[in-house]
Amino acid sequence: MNHQMGQSLDGLISIFAPLHVVWELYLRYLELLG
Repeated sequence: MNHQMGQSLDGLISIFAPLHVVWELYLRYLELLG
């Protein structure tokens, strides 16, 4: 595994971690509406 690949993977994780939290909140919000 080369270094460049590891860096872009870290970048993806730092993007998707907050998105995952937002998605969880969104699903909970839909449950409240339903």
